[in-house]
Amino acid sequence: MVSKSHPSASKQTHVVGIDQTLVDIEAKVSDEFIAKFNLSKGHSLVIDDETAETLYNELKDQQLISNEYAGGTIGNTLHNYSVLADDKSILLGVMSADIKIGSYGFRYLCNTSSRMDLNHLQGVEGAIGAVLPLSQKMVSVLSQSVKAR
Repeated sequence: MVSKSHPSASKQTHVVGIDQTLVDIEAKVSDEFIAKFNLSKGHSLVIDDETAETLYNELKDQQLISNEYAGGTIGNTLHNYSVLADDKSILLGVMSADIKIGSYGFRYLCNTSSRMDLNHLQGVEGAIGAVLPLSQKMVSVLSQSVKAR
């Protein structure tokens, strides 16, 4: 119950975060797959967009992807806040300007709480970032960065 003597207690809270929109893509792969893309076990590697796209397409073609989730530390925090508090949050950052069904951006939107306001994201050309934990036992993590205009 909000007391009239404390008008500031009734003000709306705004939870806002800035993050790079990322999609976490889990896949189980063989040693041969890791070697084919010149990756190493147990390391986080940043790879170029072309390699990341080729790797992702091969994972899809071979049906090796087990899960795709919205990622990013701040994005996940805002999503969880919105779900648990049943309250609005606002994400600032970038998103693919041209989202296609099945793309990283599409996966991000599909797995994000509708209480999270994404209307302030800025559109950029190219794919959003992807984090790919490739595992036999979670052996390698890769990431792709957003292409800026």
